[in-house]
Amino acid sequence: MASEVIDRARASYRERAWAAAYADFHAADDESPLAIDDPEQLAVTAYRIGKDDDSLELWSRAHRECLRLDDAERAARCGFWLAFHCFSAATSSGAEVGSPGSSGCSTTVGSTAQYRGMSWS
Repeated sequence: MASEVIDRARASYRERAWAAAYADFHAADDESPLAIDDPEQLAVTAYRIGKDDDSLELWSRAHRECLRLDDAERAARCGFWLAFHCFSAATSSGAEVGSPGSSGCSTTVGSTAQYRGMSWS
């Protein structure tokens, strides 16, 4: 069952059927944790259907998982998209990145930075 759902999610992603991919990735994730590629694709689908806060959390999740696996290149890519999302949210709202009006980026980015012992202050 889980393999059918994840296969369907991946096919929907390839076909750019964002809402279907989003629903199926979430259903598969509820059954068992997603493989490393899948949270990134889920983050993209969330963004494409307007679920910005979910996308932000998913990029953060993917970033933390890449760090845990010592996959620096992939972690950097996830970190880029995480920062891009925060920057876009801040500039569209008129807030500064990391300010209370920036879609929770300060909390999400801060927790990711603390995961690796970095400080943003």
